[in-house]
Amino acid sequence: MKKGNWLRTLFLVVVIVTAVVLGRVLGEAAGQVPALSWLNMGVHAGIDPVTVDLAVLTLTFGISISINVAQSLLVIVAVVLASKLRI
Repeated sequence: MKKGNWLRTLFLVVVIVTAVVLGRVLGEAAGQVPALSWLNMGVHAGIDPVTVDLAVLTLTFGISISINVAQSLLVIVAVVLASKLRI
């Protein structure tokens, strides 16, 4: 891995995480405005938690993801803008 690649990858990850968080906040805020409520429409998918009790150890497995339109739009914009920047 080249020296500058890890910095570019780190920057892209930070930008995407920021876009996801801001998208969630904007989607929730836009849900209160009737004309912008479509930004809060989304999908929730996942697997319900499954617990395995081994008497000595208890393991719980599960995963879920929830994404709305605002998050999707901001992630697309973030990836496009990050790819245009030269780091």
